[in-house]
Amino acid sequence: MCIYGGEKLGRRCKYDPVQVVDKILTTPLLFRVCEVVFTSPKPLHSTEVGKRLNISQGYAYNMLAKLEKWGIVEPLRDPMNGKTMFRPSSRSIARRLAEEIRKRKSETLVARWADDNREEK
Repeated sequence: MCIYGGEKLGRRCKYDPVQVVDKILTTPLLFRVCEVVFTSPKPLHSTEVGKRLNISQGYAYNMLAKLEKWGIVEPLRDPMNGKTMFRPSSRSIARRLAEEIRKRKSETLVARWADDNREEK
């Protein structure tokens, strides 16, 4: 996934947005972490993400750090306790992913609504 002129450049590299979005959409847990962060009205600690997804705080932090490296989320320090919080990035790749999350959520709601209407008949 690390692409920069066809070469890896050690620790510094540029990630292909199409590959990043594809990786997130095909990995259920990464998608759920993104969904939690993108639907929250405020920045979240990794502990909150872990509680919402029923995973450990450490694993949630690792997933968020990976998303940060790809440019999907951005970190900021909580002024109260200095812990790292995460919010959606303002980069184009994050906006593309947010649009895909909204689209999938609306498709799920429409499918549920259709199933409920079939059961009533």
